[in-house]
Amino acid sequence: MRAMRTLILACLVFAACKNKEQPKPAPEPVASGSPPAPAPVASGSARAPLGDYDSHMKAGADLEDQKKWVEALAEFETALKLKPDDARALSEIGFTAVFAGKLDRAKQASTAAVLAAKDDAKLRGSALFNLGLAVEKEMPHAAAQLYIASLTARPSPAVRARLAKLQKDKAASKPTPEGDALLAKVGVKPGKAPAAPKSNAKPIDQQLISALEGAGVEWESGAGKSVLLVKDLTCRQSNQTKPATYECERPAVKGKQAKAIIDNLIARKLEPVKEHGDVVTYTAASVRCRALNEGDSGAPDECEVTK
Repeated sequence: MRAMRTLILACLVFAACKNKEQPKPAPEPVASGSPPAPAPVASGSARAPLGDYDSHMKAGADLEDQKKWVEALAEFETALKLKPDDARALSEIGFTAVFAGKLDRAKQASTAAVLAAKDDAKLRGSALFNLGLAVEKEMPHAAAQLYIASLTARPSPAVRARLAKLQKDKAASKPTPEGDALLAKVGVKPGKAPAAPKSNAKPIDQQLISALEGAGVEWESGAGKSVLLVKDLTCRQSNQTKPATYECERPAVKGKQAKAIIDNLIARKLEPVKEHGDVVTYTAASVRCRALNEGDSGAPDECEVTK
């Protein structure tokens, strides 16, 4: 019995010694190439990578082309947060906010865009036009002067057409204190519109542009270009009487303006889709004419007719 106790005691002593001698586990190695701790953020507004800004601006432009104004405005507002005081983002916000029904935001953003554009004539011209859109109803005289200043900074058929339409309103010739204050804030002095630049379009394209303008189709501006667009164009020539009569459903126009469109379609060798007796019908899925706002890019104004 004594021998047994001695054996047990010996085993316990051995186990205790073994545990005492067992080395502590080594710390886990640090993987090579581990990133350093993030640097402290400097005080002030830290800007996001430029790529994020660009992606939101592109998304906004795509939505703008689809006339999804509210969604486009949200994209441009996000881009502005990533790049504060950016004239381009502010200008796009000013434009889309008008059509999104947010005139106060449009006026605020466009005013800021004009000031932020500084010596960039193209951006300044765009922002001046957008500001004119924002105040056209409440300050028609100031809007007209903003359009004139925009045309001076950069040629644009959309701005010229908008100015011509506004100047038919007698109120556009009557200054107001509020309007004068706005013009002074953005550095615009009242003046006269510059002469229209000579078109660089091919003759057949210039004829179609003139025909669509004569039919009352309005230029739409956005993303650095102006566009005349008619979807599902339908025009008819009736030979039941002499002289023949001409009429279009889209755009809704009759007489010589309709004839000018049909003559251009014939010159483009667009075949009629239907001949019923003495009535000939011409259709096109879309008629689109484009002019770059800057005017000095070298790219000609051009038209495309899609069957």
